[in-house]
Amino acid sequence: MLSYLFGNILAVTPTDLWLLGGMGTLVLLSVALLFKELLFAAFDEEVAEASGLPVRLLHHFLLTAMALTVVVAMRVVGLILVEALLVIPAAAAYQLARGYASMLALSVALALIGTVTGLGCSYRWNVPAGATIVLVLAALFALALATRWVRGHAARGGTPLGHAGN
Repeated sequence: MLSYLFGNILAVTPTDLWLLGGMGTLVLLSVALLFKELLFAAFDEEVAEASGLPVRLLHHFLLTAMALTVVVAMRVVGLILVEALLVIPAAAAYQLARGYASMLALSVALALIGTVTGLGCSYRWNVPAGATIVLVLAALFALALATRWVRGHAARGGTPLGHAGN
């Protein structure tokens, strides 16, 4: 039970890597091929459906891809790290990106940066890799929040958040 919750990213076998790589490639290719349709359905579901887009099918495809990714990755790195890698980079990218495509790209970049940095710190200080990756991702999220606050602060002429005109 604990192995499914926490996993062990340092005990990944070549078979696990092939499985993860194949699944990742399949999901990335599918999303790349259906990018405009997924964007349209996410932006305005009713208009997309009225224009003939199979919104329900796209929705089910996205949920299936997400479920398969979680199941395959959970066996290798554990549920906690999988969820952190799904949620935290996307939340951080949402704070910084100005559009959907840039948010997707930034989310992937932040996940890679967090993973590589976390593994490096884990190796350097001999601490658990999964927890270290999650901590690095959390720090990246905090940095993204701070960056957004500073941008907003500067855009309002230096007034603190929520205190303009007071």
